[in-house]
Amino acid sequence: MILDQKRHMAETAEQSFVCPDDLLVERWLPGFKRLSLPLDCERCGATSPYTFRIAGAEVNVLCPRGHRYTADVIQPPAARQIQHLVHTRRPGRPLPFPSGPGAVCTMPVLRERRALLPAPTKTGRQRDLLDEAGWRWSRRIERDFGDWPASLQAYALARHVMALALPHSADLWQRLHPAAGGNTIDAHMTAVVIGLAIDETGRHTNASSLRRMAIQDVLDLALAPDVAPALRDARPLTPYHPGRFMYAVRRLDVARFEAADPDRYDSWCRLAAQALGCAQETVLNDPTTTLFGQAVRLADISELLGRHWQHVECLQWHHTIDSAFNSHGQRVHFALARWWDWSVRRVR
Repeated sequence: MILDQKRHMAETAEQSFVCPDDLLVERWLPGFKRLSLPLDCERCGATSPYTFRIAGAEVNVLCPRGHRYTADVIQPPAARQIQHLVHTRRPGRPLPFPSGPGAVCTMPVLRERRALLPAPTKTGRQRDLLDEAGWRWSRRIERDFGDWPASLQAYALARHVMALALPHSADLWQRLHPAAGGNTIDAHMTAVVIGLAIDETGRHTNASSLRRMAIQDVLDLALAPDVAPALRDARPLTPYHPGRFMYAVRRLDVARFEAADPDRYDSWCRLAAQALGCAQETVLNDPTTTLFGQAVRLADISELLGRHWQHVECLQWHHTIDSAFNSHGQRVHFALARWWDWSVRRVR
C-alpha cells in the first residue's frame, strides 16, 4: 500500500528541466523535401532555451519569452528522452527530437570496469559446469538470435526492457535516472536482475527462444517473491576465449550482490518486476499493437523500439568486447559461436 502511494505521488508530481540547445525536428516541405529544423514557439518563433514541465500525462513547454502552451505532439516519454539527451549532451550542439519510443536509449550506463567473473580453470571442473542439457539448450538458443550466447541475449533484451520502461514510468525515471535525481547503480543492477531473470526463465522452461518468451512467465518464474532471492547466486556461463569460459556476471556486480542487504536486493527485484510490467503495459497500450488478449513477448518490446536495436551496442552496456574480438557487428557473433563449439569440444 505504501509503495503504491509513493508510485502514485511520483506519477502525478511535476518534473521540470531546461533544454539550452536547439531541438531539431524533421519536417516535410513542399516538393517532398525533408529538413531538420529547430523547434520554434508557435507565437514568437523563439527556438531555445525551452523549459519542459511534465505533470502526469501532460507536457507544458515554456519558450524563452515566457509563452506557455501545451505541446500535444510532445508526450511524457518524448520529454524524458529529451531530458536524457540534455543530461548527456555536448554543449553547443543541437539535439535531435525523439521520433519514437526507440529513438533514444535512456538507460544510464555505469563507467566502470566490466571484467567478468572467471569460471574455474581446471578442465574437470569446467566439464562439470557444462552439463549436456544446458549445453544443447544454449546452442539452440544461439541459432535463434544472430549466434549470440544465451546470457548475452538476455542482457540485450534487458536493455530493451529498460529503454522502453524508463521514459514511460515517472516512478522509475525518478528512482533510476540521474537526470531526475535517480541512482545509476540501482538502474544498472535492475537491468542485471532482469537479464538474469530472462536467462533463468529460459533455462527453467527449456525455451526454444528467449525473444519469444512471455513477459509474464519471467515475472512468475524468476521474479516472484519466493524465487527472486535465488537470482543473486545465478552464474550463467558464456564463452570468452578459445578454451576459456567466464561467468556472465561482472566482478563488481557479484560484489554488489554480496554486499547488498536483503532490503536493497529486494528493491532491485521489485524495480525489475516494475520495469517488465511497465514495458508489458506500454506494448499493450501502443496504438499500433496487434496483440488482443495475447501474451506480450520480449520480442514485442524489441519490435516496438525498432529493428535497429538488434546490434552489438545492446551488449556493450554489460560486456566489454575484448581486443581479440572483431567489434564490427555480425562477425563478433559468429566468432563467439565458433569459439563456443571449439571450447566445448576441448573440455570434453
